[in-house]
Amino acid sequence: MDSVSMEGLLKADEERLRGELRSDAVIDKNRVRSVERLREALGGALLRYNAASVGDRSRQALAECLTATADEMLSLLLAGTIKEEKSRRKLRAAAVVMLLLAAVCALGAALLAETYRIAAIALLGLGGVFIFISGRIWLEEREVRAVLVLDPDAVWKTVCR
Repeated sequence: MDSVSMEGLLKADEERLRGELRSDAVIDKNRVRSVERLREALGGALLRYNAASVGDRSRQALAECLTATADEMLSLLLAGTIKEEKSRRKLRAAAVVMLLLAAVCALGAALLAETYRIAAIALLGLGGVFIFISGRIWLEEREVRAVLVLDPDAVWKTVCR
């Protein structure tokens, strides 16, 4: 009866529970299911602990208090970290066209510089506008997807302390 402890009962299921928590974090990406698994593990450990210490009511009450406290704190795990998944940014074709138009304007300004100075300055100004627009639209907005995940090892260390 003295050799049974809540920590020992939880450590008996450690590998299975860690694997399930990892699958919830990596494959399913379901935090709620991870919290349910931890609640089930704590409830199962409490039942086995109470069955092992049938004659000692104070130990059973203490184990129930410990499990109830841990069970109430498990809902805090739902307020965990955010993992961002960034997608690649795409180059817009219009930006390349604007850049080519700016190059054409610069070439035209260079050809007209000797004879038509005002037209060359106007073309350089227009080329500058094209470069500005090209720079503003060069890259598309990228979508960032946020996924809430639990770190299985950190959760396990927290529960078993």
